[in-house]
Amino acid sequence: MLTRLHLSQFRCHEQMELEGLGLHSALLGSNGQGKTSILEAIYYLARCRSFRTSQNRDLVLRGKKALAVSGDFTGENFRKLRIEWSSEGRKLSLDHIEKATFREYWGRGLVVVFKNEDRLLVQGAASTRRRWIDSQIASISTVYLQALQRAQLLLRERNALLRQARPDRALWEILVGQVDGLAVLIEAERKNYNAQAFPLAEQIYGELTGQKERLKLRYEGDFEKSRELGLEELWTRERHLRMALRGPHRDDWHLLLDDKSLRAFGSEGQQKSAALSLRMVEVKLLQQSLERSPILLFDDVLNELDVARKKKFWGLMDASLQMFFATTEEDNLPEGYTFDKYGVSPGMVKRLG
Repeated sequence: MLTRLHLSQFRCHEQMELEGLGLHSALLGSNGQGKTSILEAIYYLARCRSFRTSQNRDLVLRGKKALAVSGDFTGENFRKLRIEWSSEGRKLSLDHIEKATFREYWGRGLVVVFKNEDRLLVQGAASTRRRWIDSQIASISTVYLQALQRAQLLLRERNALLRQARPDRALWEILVGQVDGLAVLIEAERKNYNAQAFPLAEQIYGELTGQKERLKLRYEGDFEKSRELGLEELWTRERHLRMALRGPHRDDWHLLLDDKSLRAFGSEGQQKSAALSLRMVEVKLLQQSLERSPILLFDDVLNELDVARKKKFWGLMDASLQMFFATTEEDNLPEGYTFDKYGVSPGMVKRLG
């Protein structure tokens, strides 16, 4: 459990500290005061990236050149995490290890964020779903993370080669072979994930919606289909389009309600309920795989749901997990939960009550 959080030059917070954090914390304040930035900092501390931007420099307080986030924990196999970033690079610290490697640091902090943009898991591009699922598998398997990072690097090299006026065919074949080898491992892990996630998604969505519809999660791997292409045909197509057409970067997951596309035919309420179900799947798979519980972050995520579905959602949630809830109104907090309440303004947090 996270017991203390310190931010330095992160977003709108020049220096900010929360101490004595308990099981459930509510961050209250008007829009633009930095509530979501605190959730973002917790996520960044655990995952080494933001859930709002891919650019680290966007996280640095305007006019500053570096940021730092640190946290103290209890009940874990570590006690302190710290991440610093500047234009010169990133520095990770783990307990007494002041310069921890990414492999030493990765997976120590577990966190799941529920946010309004989660509807993009249903409505968005395939890349959104891949990033979401890849982050879950990588949290469990460092082998998968390494294979994925290596495949992404090789694909960038292949695309750069294909953009050349006269790409080297022999080098292209080497890159294709290396990506294909990694794709076998990546696809196997993604199939295994789907086998675990599918029944959970169906169960949770049914409980959330009163068993009115049946949600299905179908994995569509590109590699098995595209490797039927001979090298000559693949070379011709990729050279013409100047981009890699085979690899783990082309996989997708399809969400179906009663065998119909949720993206095409689902209502906003159905899509929102499905996105919440997928996040809850993420929580449960982390618990099952690692026998540890993640910190949960809620960024005004239930605004579009009716009262009945909100109650069902909170009834399904495990109240024993540590939660941080950012909202503008205290009335938006779930019933039946006891919260430590904090008033938030840029650079300042004060305990209420």
